[in-house]
Amino acid sequence: MQATTLKYFHQVARLGSIWRASEQLNVAASAISRQIALLEHEVGQPLIERLPRGVRLTDAGEIVARHLRETEADYRRMRSWLDEIKDGQRGVVKVAMIEGMIAHSMPELVHAFHSSHPHVRTEIAIVGSGMATDMLRADECDLAVVFQSRNLTQLTVDAERVETFCAVMAPGHPLAARRSLWLAEVAPHPVVLNDPSYATRSLVDQAAGEAGIALHTVALINSIEGAKAMARVGTGVVFLPSFAVERELTSGELVAVPLSDKAFADTRLMLLSRRNRRLPIAADRLRAQLVHAMQAPGAAGAPGRKRKEKST
Repeated sequence: MQATTLKYFHQVARLGSIWRASEQLNVAASAISRQIALLEHEVGQPLIERLPRGVRLTDAGEIVARHLRETEADYRRMRSWLDEIKDGQRGVVKVAMIEGMIAHSMPELVHAFHSSHPHVRTEIAIVGSGMATDMLRADECDLAVVFQSRNLTQLTVDAERVETFCAVMAPGHPLAARRSLWLAEVAPHPVVLNDPSYATRSLVDQAAGEAGIALHTVALINSIEGAKAMARVGTGVVFLPSFAVERELTSGELVAVPLSDKAFADTRLMLLSRRNRRLPIAADRLRAQLVHAMQAPGAAGAPGRKRKEKST
């Protein structure tokens, strides 16, 4: 098999479209089609099924695509090790994480890691928890930071931390002075929900179902930062783990009131890696820093108006 042919097929499999692969590779779609046809002739069976919008892999195509993903991951691992041998401080670390971590500790952690590993590049993908775990299984990232992931097949939990799940609102909201709330008490008030791809949304839907209530939803949004902005101006209450609003609590822009429903009783922030995978050295070092940060005393705590009000 020619390397160019495999490269073309890999892009088509990844993007689900010959046309999109053509744009990505800057190669004519007809040339990509010919190369895939040659590859199908070589393996003796079809690898893709052409659809009105894009392509779908056949069973044989899935096997070839999986092999190429694993080969790419092995190559990245080899290059990282070779770079480490060369000067001890080179490589690329890929991390998939939930959006809430950007408002929490991740910027400081990446800065600290870069200070001690100046020639290691950190690539961060902001995705939902489900997408992050899928990326880990496909070796498209080295580490994942997720919230309340339920499907841990093929994955290892390197560290986890219980996080308080809260109703988040503007300081002037009628419920802002409460020390705790049941979801049913929030139900009469306008709320802003994340879309169903978010783990936070699944928890809220579960709790609402268990309580037999319907929430007064005024907006749906696929952004944690956008939801917080709506809460700040009083559009509605949003539902988030306390770490996702730590900075707004410190500044006094938002108030977070813990929710008492059973569905929110044991929500966790998790650091994951793929089971039985030997990480590149640089990725393993970042993992160690993340584990230390998540297990540090005082890393988790009850929410409040300002950080200094948190219990220790």
